[in-house]
Amino acid sequence: TLYLPSYSYWKYSLSQQIYTAQEIGTAGTIHSMAFYNEGATKTRTYDFYLVTTDKTSFASPTDWVAVTEDDKVFGGEVTMYAGNWNIIEFDTPFEYDGTSNLVLVADDNTGGWTNEPHMACRAFVTQDYQAIRDYGDADNYDPSNPSQYSGTRQKSKNQMVFGITPSPMQRTFALSAGWNWFSTNLEITLDELKAALVSTGNTTITIKSKNQNTYYQNGIWRGNLNFDVAMMYKIYVETACEITLEGMPINPSEHSVIIHNGPNWIGFPLGESMTLSTAFAGFAVNGDVIKHKGGSANYLNGQWRGAFNLEPGQGYIYKSNAQGDRTLTFLTSAK
Repeated sequence: TLYLPSYSYWKYSLSQQIYTAQEIGTAGTIHSMAFYNEGATKTRTYDFYLVTTDKTSFASPTDWVAVTEDDKVFGGEVTMYAGNWNIIEFDTPFEYDGTSNLVLVADDNTGGWTNEPHMACRAFVTQDYQAIRDYGDADNYDPSNPSQYSGTRQKSKNQMVFGITPSPMQRTFALSAGWNWFSTNLEITLDELKAALVSTGNTTITIKSKNQNTYYQNGIWRGNLNFDVAMMYKIYVETACEITLEGMPINPSEHSVIIHNGPNWIGFPLGESMTLSTAFAGFAVNGDVIKHKGGSANYLNGQWRGAFNLEPGQGYIYKSNAQGDRTLTFLTSAK
C-alpha cells in the first residue's frame, strides 16, 4: 500500500497498526522489524514506537493510541529499498509478553516529499479496521497527542517480520483423573514432564505413546519412552491435578510430523486454538478422520463433518486415508 507505514508523496505522516498476539506468535525481546517495499526506493526519517494494547481494531477516525518517548524503539533515517525486505534494527529492544496485541506507531518526520513512483510497502487485507493513518504537508504530527487528528481507518496492514529472541514461558495444563490426551507447546524434556507429574502428589502415573510407555510406582519410573514434543501422549493420573511446565515456545516449522496411512498420534504445538479447516488446509484428503478424547470428525467432499477446534495442551489421533506418507507442519497463522 502507498499509505503504510507512511506516504512518501507528503512531508509528514502518522500511522498506527495493530498486530495480534496470535500473529506474533511468541513472547520475547523484539529487536527489529522489516517491511517489504514493492514500490520505489525512498529514504524517510521515522520515529517508530511499540506499545501493548487490548484493542483489536480502531473504533473511530480519532481512536488513536497515545505514546510517550519511553515507547520509542527507533529514530532516524531509513532507506526502503525497492524489491527487498528492509530490516530496521531497534535502538531500544522491546520486551513483549506474548499475550497482548501490539500497536506499531510510525511517525514520518521527513519534512520533504517526492513525486511518483512512490514507496509502497506490502500489505494484506484484515477483517477489522486494524490500521489508521493521516498525512499532510503543513505540520509535523505529535504521536503523544494523536486524538486531535481525524485519520482514515483501513482494513489492511503491512506484512511485517518481527525479529524476536523468544523468552522461556510457563504454562499450566489441567489433567483430569484417569486418562488424558496430552501434548505441549513448549520445548521440554521427558524428565521435566515426569518431574512436574510427580510434584502433583500422584503415586501412580503412566505416560503412554503409540508404541511405548513409562510408568511411576513406589517412587520409581520404569519402562522406556522416546519423547517428541510434536506427538500426543496419553497420561494417566489417579487424581485430577495441574502441572506447570516451563520452556521455549515451540516453532512448529521445526517439528513437522510424518503422517502414515492409518492412525497417527499427533500433538498440537500452538498456544491458540485453531479450526480443523485452517490446521489441515491443503493437507486433508477424502476419508481422513481426526479424533480427540471426546469425539471425532471426518473429512468428506472438501469439508470436515463434526468439526471441532484444536486446543493447546490436547492430543489427537489422525487417521490418514492416503496410501503414502505425508508431512504435516502446523502454521502459526492463516495469512
